[in-house]
Amino acid sequence: MNNILSFYYRIIGFGVLLVFWIIPTAIAEPPKLDLPIDCTLKEDCWLVNLVDNDLGIGQRDYLCEKHTYNTHKGTDFAIRDLVAMEKGVSVIATAPGIVKALRDGIPDQFPDENMRRRRNIYCGNGVVIRHPLGWETQYCHLRKGSISVELGARVTRGQKLGLVGQSGMAEFPHVHLSVRHLGEAVDPFTGVRLNSSKNNKCGEVSASLWTKRVKRRVSHSMTSFFNAGFASKVPKQPDINKGVYKLKSLSQRSDALIFWVQAWWVRAGDTIRLRIISPSGRELLNNTSKITKLQSRHMRYAGKRRRKALWEPGKYTGIGELVRTSGGKTLRFSVQRKINIRN
Repeated sequence: MNNILSFYYRIIGFGVLLVFWIIPTAIAEPPKLDLPIDCTLKEDCWLVNLVDNDLGIGQRDYLCEKHTYNTHKGTDFAIRDLVAMEKGVSVIATAPGIVKALRDGIPDQFPDENMRRRRNIYCGNGVVIRHPLGWETQYCHLRKGSISVELGARVTRGQKLGLVGQSGMAEFPHVHLSVRHLGEAVDPFTGVRLNSSKNNKCGEVSASLWTKRVKRRVSHSMTSFFNAGFASKVPKQPDINKGVYKLKSLSQRSDALIFWVQAWWVRAGDTIRLRIISPSGRELLNNTSKITKLQSRHMRYAGKRRRKALWEPGKYTGIGELVRTSGGKTLRFSVQRKINIRN
């Protein structure tokens, strides 16, 4: 999200003015942050974008990799799809503080050209919380009408602020967390301001703002399958996002049996294999493909058309596997779904 500061505005006659004789790169006892979302990572939510530590036109996250995009000054946590958004996933305060600013009323939608030109609403619906010693956190893209705190309210760690949405410049439902100190963006993984001379060490997390519990949860690979299912026709990305292919059963007369998967952060050289196993244990499909470039989100599908005979009734299993060889090690990621073919 670009120009995230465009969302937040001054509240006059409110708050305490702090004067610092020296502005250090990282100060003593900054807030320790919990996750901004009430979920279980890699089960029903995913860490998907990091802060861009490159102040130029390139992209560089805190590990000196590219799990970010140019000028992105926050950390994004996504949920599975619009179905999950409608059910409701809470956005919660990462640390105690006071509500400094908020906005609601912006619709949840895929951003069009008009939205892209309105840079002042990139954050969409959101909340800014002021913490001691000049720190603040900002929570963006909340669902329209879901904000549950008031301006000036004191909030506790883990208190609900609203629901994950897709308002503002958001191409999928997620919450964007920005951290600032004295108005300057800070990467919560390093605890260092982006404009600091110390912002050039790969993987340096000794001053991380995350709590120990969160640090353990966010230290794993960002590559992950996050969605999968079956369809009887070629699946389309917008329909997948709407939950159209959440099928539990299909008819024996269905024209095709297609297994599809979605994954975060695939890279060139990765191999994705999709398999379908029949109720009797016969392998109906074994499709392997190579990834040719880095992608933050990737969708892949494969299937079989029905010939004259009806599909064998019973439970079919779809298995997706991503294999990556890196640094002499082989990493494997997998997902599995089942569907019933009824008589």
